[in-house]
Amino acid sequence: MAQELTHQDIIRPEGTPIVKKVLTETDGYVEDHQDRERSLAQRMFPDRQQRQIDLARKKSVRAHYDHQFQVLQITYEARLQEIKEIYNDFLVKGKTKIRKEQAEFFQHQFETLVTNISTKSQEFGERVDMACEQLDKLKAEFLKQKQEQLIQDIVDSYYETVDKLIQNFRKILDEEIHRPGLSKNPQGMGE
Repeated sequence: MAQELTHQDIIRPEGTPIVKKVLTETDGYVEDHQDRERSLAQRMFPDRQQRQIDLARKKSVRAHYDHQFQVLQITYEARLQEIKEIYNDFLVKGKTKIRKEQAEFFQHQFETLVTNISTKSQEFGERVDMACEQLDKLKAEFLKQKQEQLIQDIVDSYYETVDKLIQNFRKILDEEIHRPGLSKNPQGMGE
């Protein structure tokens, strides 16, 4: 039967059921032990000296357990501080690792983008040069217009492809920023 500890229990744990049980058992043990030493009449009607002895014994036992309780509380607080420091250290190291992985991921995605744009630019340049050479060779005005339209389509296609690559790059970066470590496989950006 687990019982949640409140802030008050942490500050003053003698209010917790476990500590109460130990203190109650201790008080009962002391009383039982004292009762064995006295007769029934002495137990029922203790004299002044016996009451002072009983009170001193109870204070002594209480002081002993209060001391043990303070030692346990100091140990508890030290352990709690140690756990906090371990978790803080873990979080700092974890954040550093995540930031490093994220920077590497961004660098890889950027290099992939630059490579793809470079390849597309080279292909574009070759296609436009070939189309322009063919345009220069044509004599019929109707065919020249068709070739110019083809060149315009090649140019539009190139810029549309570059725009798509950049948009895809941004999409991947946005996904990585919002959910670090989840989008390790770039979509649509082949190597």
